[in-house]
Amino acid sequence: MKKILLTAALLITCFTSKLYAQPQWKFHIAFEDATGAKDTIWLIYDTTATSNLVDSALGEGPAITDTSVFNVWFYNANFDSTKTWANPYIYQTITTEIRGFNVVYPMIMRWDTSLFNSPILPTPFNFGLLQNYYFATVGYNVLTNDTAYCPSFWWGPQNHFPLGFLIERDHIFTSVTNLEEKLYFVSPTPFNDFINISVKQSIAEIALIDIQGKALLKQVITDKSTQYKLLTPDIPAGIYFIKITNNLNQIHYEKVIKN
Repeated sequence: MKKILLTAALLITCFTSKLYAQPQWKFHIAFEDATGAKDTIWLIYDTTATSNLVDSALGEGPAITDTSVFNVWFYNANFDSTKTWANPYIYQTITTEIRGFNVVYPMIMRWDTSLFNSPILPTPFNFGLLQNYYFATVGYNVLTNDTAYCPSFWWGPQNHFPLGFLIERDHIFTSVTNLEEKLYFVSPTPFNDFINISVKQSIAEIALIDIQGKALLKQVITDKSTQYKLLTPDIPAGIYFIKITNNLNQIHYEKVIKN
C-alpha cells in the first residue's frame, strides 16, 4: 500500500510540475540581404534550458552552415555557432554576439516587438539595443522598432558583423552624465540653419557627413578657439554626422538630425 501511495504521489508531483511549468518564450530574428538571401536565428527562454551545456533538445548545437551562401548565427563560449540559443528563465539579461558571412548590403533585420511584453515572461523587457560600429553611431532601440536597416557604411570595419544584441528585464535606468569627460559638444539637436561645436582640445577639421559618408561641409581649423559654427541652411532634412578631427589625427563622430 505504501508503494502504491508513493508511486501515486510521484505521478501527481510530475504532472503538477509539468502543468505549472513556465511556457517557452521563443523569439526569432529574420535577416534578408540585398540579393534576397534569407536566414533566421532564435532566442529561447525555457525551464529546461541550462547555462553551460548544449541543450540539443531545444535546438542548440553547432550550426550546419554552407560557406557559399548567406548565413547568420549566434556565437558564444560553449560552441562557436548555433542558430538557436536557449536561456533559463532566471536570466534577466540576454546579451550575445551575432555573426554572419556572405552578406550583400543593405541588410534588413526583422522581429516581433510584442513578444518583449509577452505574458509568458515573468517580467517584460525594458531595455534593448543593437551594438556594432554602425549602431554605436546612429543608436538603435530594439524594443520600439521591429525592423533594423543595415546599410553599407564607410567607417570602422565597414561590416555589421559581429553584431551585439542586448535585451534586459528589470533594467535600472540612470541619468548620471559626467560632462567633464566629454571633449566635444554639438548643439542644437535637432538643428536647422546652423550647428554649434564646442571643444575642449585643439582640433584640425570639422566636417558634416551624410549617411553615405559624403562630406557636405568642411571647415579646416587654423585658430585655437573652443567654439565653432557650421552654417547649414541648404542642407535637407535627415540624419548626419559631425566628424571632428583633432591635431593628433584622431577622429570623433557625433550624430545630428536636421529638421
